[in-house]
Amino acid sequence: MNWKIKVFSYLTTDFLLELFSRDKIYFKKIADQIFKEYYLTLNKEIEYDNVILQYINIFPQIKCLETNHLLESHEVIKIISNDSEIPINRYILNGNPNKHLIYSNYVLPHPTNSCIPFSVGISKNKKFKIITSSIFYFEVYLDTYNFRKPFVNEALVVGFSKADSDPYNTRFGVRDCFGINILEGKLEFENEDIFIPELIVKGDTVGIGLIYLDKYEYKLFITINGRIIKFQKIIKTTALLKVVANISMSTGIDINFGNKEFMFDLEKINHSNKIINSTKNNFINRGFNLRRIESKFFINNKPSIKEYIYNLIPN
Repeated sequence: MNWKIKVFSYLTTDFLLELFSRDKIYFKKIADQIFKEYYLTLNKEIEYDNVILQYINIFPQIKCLETNHLLESHEVIKIISNDSEIPINRYILNGNPNKHLIYSNYVLPHPTNSCIPFSVGISKNKKFKIITSSIFYFEVYLDTYNFRKPFVNEALVVGFSKADSDPYNTRFGVRDCFGINILEGKLEFENEDIFIPELIVKGDTVGIGLIYLDKYEYKLFITINGRIIKFQKIIKTTALLKVVANISMSTGIDINFGNKEFMFDLEKINHSNKIINSTKNNFINRGFNLRRIESKFFINNKPSIKEYIYNLIPN
């Protein structure tokens, strides 16, 4: 955290409200600095609907998927460019095909760490727009260029799992790990396969979104090439979630968490009038502490099997 941001982290919500009422222009300058630090603005002009509300409801934007935990034999190459004209967030399998997961650097907003609705950043019309939303959404482009010789049983799964799930010991589609098996065209959820009514092929852009309906209830929806399809699934879970993926194919993928303009216009379905969760345990009141929203924090601090057994032994 640079020193300017650290200074802002000591400002209380009450002080910020007072500052906003006295000098809205200066307050916007502070907000711009904070959003540039924690969102994928890429030096674009920032546009707000309600700057004070969106500042209070800030939740750092997921920027990439973590790959460093993978063994060399399972290596996924990550290529990131923060060029404002051609941003890149690309992942290519370099190791052997496998079923191990890569995961988002941050967890999703959750009643334990964020107000809902929360502040979402999207690139639109060459600006970076902050919207108040109860929707988490991202898009995946399936590249057509073969970085290696094609092989049989290629696979690509993208979805969500518990924040503390072990990327080497989590089965996709089981318990609190669910999402889209993209090349097979199906949602995998609680040991059930639900087929998507439209074909997805390399060259397509697939969007995956969770609409927060209540504190622990979501509606999963899918877009293909900027068009929402007639498919949805209600997901009920109390789990704190992160994004996960497995890439076992000869081509790569590009993931867009908002660093460039979505093919799908998220604002068309963004209706965030309902307050689902209000909490003082939000990012601002925690002093802009990133550690508590980093996925690796939850993985590294998950109790081991020995600890579980020890806790079961009576004193």
